[in-house]
Amino acid sequence: MGQLFTQVLKAAGAAKIICVDFSDYRLDYSKKSGATYIVNPKNEDLVRAVKEITKVGADVVVDCVGTLLDQCMSLVRHGGQILLVGMNEHANPQIKQYDLVRNEITIKGTYIQSYDFPKVVKILESSLLNLESLITHKISLSKINDGIDAMRKGEAVKIIIYPN
Repeated sequence: MGQLFTQVLKAAGAAKIICVDFSDYRLDYSKKSGATYIVNPKNEDLVRAVKEITKVGADVVVDCVGTLLDQCMSLVRHGGQILLVGMNEHANPQIKQYDLVRNEITIKGTYIQSYDFPKVVKILESSLLNLESLITHKISLSKINDGIDAMRKGEAVKIIIYPN
């Protein structure tokens, strides 16, 4: 999902796109998708890196994982926006309402944008996105466990599974 957002944001004209992942493999794909900066929190301090790049914090922070709302709060600038896309029903982030209000942060959640489907079709038809580049594996159904393992290890982006 992060790779898709990266391509869409790049196509929409975002000047700086910072992608964050624990997988160097996926971070390399982020560069191909249009990221101008990549950060692996295992190797560097995420908040410091975002502040150095942006000087004030990110205009928009997108959580594609579903567990990072509290971290998003420390990355977004005063008056910025957080877009929650990833879903995890067990996530229970600790955020202070005071920080949300004091910093005038807007939080939006999105799941299926029913009214934007025609726009999405136009974007896909326009060839602005390089979706083929995101397919890293093509495997048979009998190898599905190998595909799942690759995803868990961060060694795949998108996998196409064919019937045996």
